[in-house]
Amino acid sequence: MKFAEFVDIDELRELCESFTALSGAVTAILDLEGNVLVATGWQDICLRFHRVNPQTACRCTESDTVLAGQLQKGGTYNVYKCKNGLFDVAVPIIVGGEHVANFFTGQFLFYPPDEEPFVAQAKEFGFDKRSYLEALHKVPVFSEQQVRTMMEFFMCLARIIGEMGLAGIRREESNRELRTYQEHLELRNRELEQMNKVFVGRELKMVELKERIRELEGKIGA
Repeated sequence: MKFAEFVDIDELRELCESFTALSGAVTAILDLEGNVLVATGWQDICLRFHRVNPQTACRCTESDTVLAGQLQKGGTYNVYKCKNGLFDVAVPIIVGGEHVANFFTGQFLFYPPDEEPFVAQAKEFGFDKRSYLEALHKVPVFSEQQVRTMMEFFMCLARIIGEMGLAGIRREESNRELRTYQEHLELRNRELEQMNKVFVGRELKMVELKERIRELEGKIGA
């Protein structure tokens, strides 16, 4: 079951963009193969640094994998501190009882940043220290209560997305059944047309035969 095949991704992107504009929170929807279907509000520290450098990008992928793996064990949502120093949260998207995608938010901190580990990262991976720290201080800081409130919203949103997906699947199944029924009717109509042609042909032959018999009777009587 491919999530992108039965959900309007553009519609979801608009919804996520609106939420990001209101809250400043990052959103992302990834399928189970790790393909990013929606991404809004991503922080400069990730776009310009962590996701660009091959080594830190591997950490990002590992963080996504760990979060997704935890969700597959049946959690409602999971909070994880990535190896690049930021926090991420993931919520499973369930459609018809099947786990088909994950909803992510993240790239935030619970407390104002301690610069020391990030300075060390800038040195280790060759980031421009000044630009990197400027990007760090743009990262939003959310309290645990704020994150809990956001996750309640995201869990509700994930449920709605799942319901939309299920409705899409059922609609496609109905359309497929309708197409099958229409094809069956067309086949039956063609069969009836053929039978009708056969019957008409037989009737014509019977008329011809009766006329021939009458002709023969007339000749015999003469």
